Order: sequence, then C-alpha cells, then structure tokens
Amino acid sequence: MKGKQHVLSEVNLMMICYNIKRLTSIINPKVLKTRLKALAVEILALFSALLNVLKDFLFLNKITTN
Repeated sequence: MKGKQHVLSEVNLMMICYNIKRLTSIINPKVLKTRLKALAVEILALFSALLNVLKDFLFLNKITTN
C-alpha cells in the first residue's frame, strides 16, 4: 500500500498483533479469551444503554419541534 494513512494502518495492525502476542505470553490464552469476552459484553451493554438514551433524546426532540 502507498500513502501515509495506509502505512499507519499497517503499523497499527502490527502493533495490535504484537500486543496480543505479548498478552498471551503473560496471561494464559484461555483466561485472556474469557476476559476479552467479558469486556465485549460490558462494552455492548454500555453501547446499548447509550443508544437508548440517544433514541429517547432524538424522539423527544422531534416531539418538541412539531
């Protein structure tokens, strides 16, 4: 790939891979997998709550403008 943005993306991917490999040498891969799944569940719950708040806000905004 050419261009600064593409190179930065490749470098970021390499750093992610390096950090995951490093984590697996520090933490048992099964434990890491369990922790990442738990983190994903928490992030999805927060995202869902945020979407609900935004939907309520946008819906109330439409009512007040009519």
